Amino acid sequence: MTKPLRIFLTLVLLSVASAAKANTLYYIVDNIRYAVNTDNSTATVVRNYGYEDMTEITIPASITVDGTTYTVDQIGDHCFSYCSSLTSITIPNSVTQLGDYCFSECTSLTSVNINFVAKLGDYCFSGCSSLTSVTIPSSVTELVAGCFSDCTSLTSVTIPNSVTQLVEACFKNCTSLTSINIPNSVTKLGDYCFEDCASLTSINIPNSVTKLGWSCFSGCTSLTSVNIPNSVAELGGYCFGGCSSLKSVSIPNSVTKIGLWCFTDCASLTTVKLPVTINSLAGVFYHCTGLKAITIPASVTELETYYDDRISVH
Repeated sequence: MTKPLRIFLTLVLLSVASAAKANTLYYIVDNIRYAVNTDNSTATVVRNYGYEDMTEITIPASITVDGTTYTVDQIGDHCFSYCSSLTSITIPNSVTQLGDYCFSECTSLTSVNINFVAKLGDYCFSGCSSLTSVTIPSSVTELVAGCFSDCTSLTSVTIPNSVTQLVEACFKNCTSLTSINIPNSVTKLGDYCFEDCASLTSINIPNSVTKLGWSCFSGCTSLTSVNIPNSVAELGGYCFGGCSSLKSVSIPNSVTKIGLWCFTDCASLTTVKLPVTINSLAGVFYHCTGLKAITIPASVTELETYYDDRISVH
């Protein structure tokens, strides 16, 4: 690249950056800081160091600055994260998007209304340890990474039929969650989705789900039974690892792959029915101390030697 061309491209980039800055202005209105977009007259609530001392926040549907009205439609990334004194926040119907980590570690927040939100940011409510219930609106199509992880007081979740995916770690370490109903619109449960949900006793997996991700239910120590529908084709590695109360499991013939260490450390597991559709098993039942015998289907051509020597394999 010639020197004149490099200078030209640099000037172009600088002019684009300058134009972008020119279209975004920052204002503080009633102690809340906004980034306003002058092109489309919208405003995003952004981080302000004064938030840490607030206990209640009401976000307006719009703000007016110098005679111009801006619709508040987003709460920005990290906006209220670590606001540990915040107990209540009112979000207007105009807000359709929550940024990444926007309420993470708001440890005093007990409830939140997100009725008109269409997009949740990654880890948006992660670590909200006082949050007891949440209703996800029908405008949401995906529960994103870690969105409610470490919400240790969460006991109730309502998931609408609009949701098609539960992405990785979305309810990880929700230790007070006892049950959850997954709608039949969901096709995939992501990695670590319900990992370490120690109070989860039952789970309804609909017949729309085709894959259970890696470590999806690992550490669910209160889970006694699980219904795997015949729509599921793959069980991820360590999927039920450490489910120490799981007593029996029937794996349907739709399953063609069982991941590494899938049922490792399921100490109460006594009965297993394997499908005739699998061709490989790798340490699937390692340290299942209650399992005394297992019948390997004729379809299995590869058998890794990670089995506990107390299990009779035939």
